[in-house]
Amino acid sequence: SSSQASLICSEEAKKIFENLSENGDNYSTVDLSLYYQETSKMVRLLNLKAAIQGNATAFNNLGIYYYQKKNIEKSKFWFKKAKEYGFELAEEYKVLIN
Repeated sequence: SSSQASLICSEEAKKIFENLSENGDNYSTVDLSLYYQETSKMVRLLNLKAAIQGNATAFNNLGIYYYQKKNIEKSKFWFKKAKEYGFELAEEYKVLIN
């Protein structure tokens, strides 16, 4: 079935992102984080790994992660970082840092 095919493609894509991430590609590290639930520790770890390399999307994702965890101070820190690096924040998060 097509859902089985997309699941196989999804698993294959995840493996590709894992390999690229292990080889230092921070964009693949961010993409890999999308395979986990938003409040999962893996989302935090993978985005921290990419953030170390200056990835603005990872900064934003960490802001969202901490926002969902109700840690507003850490959330603000990461959203400010994302904005500094040119990431266009969602309106609901812009309010937090203004």
